[in-house]
Amino acid sequence: MMKIVTILLLVSSSLITHAQTKFSTKGISVVLPAGFETTNTHNSEFASFIKDERVLISFADACSEILKKKKFPENQFTIDVCYRIFFIKWKAIYDPTWVKEPQDTVLKKSKAKWGEFHAKIKDKEYYFICILIKGKKHNYQILSTGHLEHKKADVELLKSVIQSYKEVK
Repeated sequence: MMKIVTILLLVSSSLITHAQTKFSTKGISVVLPAGFETTNTHNSEFASFIKDERVLISFADACSEILKKKKFPENQFTIDVCYRIFFIKWKAIYDPTWVKEPQDTVLKKSKAKWGEFHAKIKDKEYYFICILIKGKKHNYQILSTGHLEHKKADVELLKSVIQSYKEVK
């Protein structure tokens, strides 16, 4: 009987592991819950994943391109500046309404900033939760978006992704 229980536990944990989507790129590693499919990737700088055609989670090495263009001295380019640049871009695209103003936080010992805004696109209300993480070498943007009516369930998915977040070398 004990052998059967052990075998069942090994098989079920193996199935759970295979059902998850792992994403790793220069700078971060995360595990997405079962059901996420890759929708878009560009080099190792950007990737997005969708589940049930309703929730999208994307990852981007957010501010490195701006730093590469030397538009700011590196010591003046804070996470606040990066977040403001992205807000201006989002404002131009989505005409959003901030629900939670960007706030400072710490995720896995890394400085982070997060905020939430809502936008109406083609008569449908969407939420956007954006987290910008300042790693040792890269600045990562994690964006979760979906239909406003599914936000509560989607936030639980996002929490599990954030809990799996690791900074890699």
